[in-house]
Amino acid sequence: MKQDLWLVNSSLLLVVTAIISAYHAFDPVVPLWRTPKLALLQDTTVTSTLNATPTNDLTWEKIYLDDLFGTYTAQETKAVKQSLVTPVPEQKQVVIPALPKVEKQEFIAALTITLKGVIAGSDEDRNVAMIADEANKEGMYHLGEKIKDAQLIKIAHNRIVLLRANGQQETFYLRKDDMPLEDKPLEKWQHIVKKTSEQTFDLDPEAFSKEVSTLGNFIERSGIIGSAFHDGKSIGLRVSSINPNDVATALGLSENDIIVSINGIAIGQPEARLAAYEAVIQLPLGSNVDVSIRRADKDILLSYKLARINKPRKSMFPGVRYATEKPTPDETMKMNRIQQREATVREFQHQHVNPQKNQQTMMEIRRRILEGLHDRLHQQRPPA
Repeated sequence: MKQDLWLVNSSLLLVVTAIISAYHAFDPVVPLWRTPKLALLQDTTVTSTLNATPTNDLTWEKIYLDDLFGTYTAQETKAVKQSLVTPVPEQKQVVIPALPKVEKQEFIAALTITLKGVIAGSDEDRNVAMIADEANKEGMYHLGEKIKDAQLIKIAHNRIVLLRANGQQETFYLRKDDMPLEDKPLEKWQHIVKKTSEQTFDLDPEAFSKEVSTLGNFIERSGIIGSAFHDGKSIGLRVSSINPNDVATALGLSENDIIVSINGIAIGQPEARLAAYEAVIQLPLGSNVDVSIRRADKDILLSYKLARINKPRKSMFPGVRYATEKPTPDETMKMNRIQQREATVREFQHQHVNPQKNQQTMMEIRRRILEGLHDRLHQQRPPA
């Protein structure tokens, strides 16, 4: 019985193996579907590849080298050694621009007006000035109002200041005696810078700082136009046209001078100029300021000693002198202190002969000012 089951299992296994072998043997291959254009392109490529015949690779170089007709001449090429060092660029020539022409300031004629009176109080902005024109027509003016082409920028108790259209300022005083006693330009600088020799000077630093307050003011008034160059390098500051009555002339500078150094500090660069300025303003009295300049291709050294220069004070009354004023030989021991005082009183009484008349004049001025204010307020009052 067992022998029969073995035969059955073996038969079944053989049958299954035969079926699988037959299936693989007769399995149909399904062709892939392709678009007509792609199939045509592939067929053409295949056909071209099959029909192509092998050829030798020919180049133009081979044709030249073969030179069948003997017309080609070979050119020898030499290897050039390339430098890895970057060449230094050539220095461009410095072109100095032309200096701008300095235009001279033109002043216009002063206004023909007269200051008749001033109403002044504690607040200067509310002061009122009575001004008469060339036709003696009077008017009341407040701060900021215009008179012809000028604007009223200051009203003090004894004067007014006007700013003209071109920038110049004009001052009108209520009385001639109120005008300041100013020295002439050359006399003024004699009390600031005193020439002791051809190249040495005494300079009063306090008086100089009052007259020339800032470095910019000094550069403008001394006629310095900018840097001076030599071989493309800045060597200092050049002095152009100067005012004969201003600071440059007082300091001994001339036109076209070049300031090279100050106390050994070369001022070719802006930083060095500021350093020299800071060093000079910190020097005490008795110190020297040595300025090296180049004038007509010659080096000149100007020396300034910082020292006090006493300026004589002017006496407001005849017969009275200050301690800084030395009397003339004819006036020595001429009057004692009591006599000088009596002379001062007599001079004062002589200048004020009729005080009642002066008081009436002041009353008339006040009355006219008040009338002008009343008319002005009446004109500014809006209509009812």
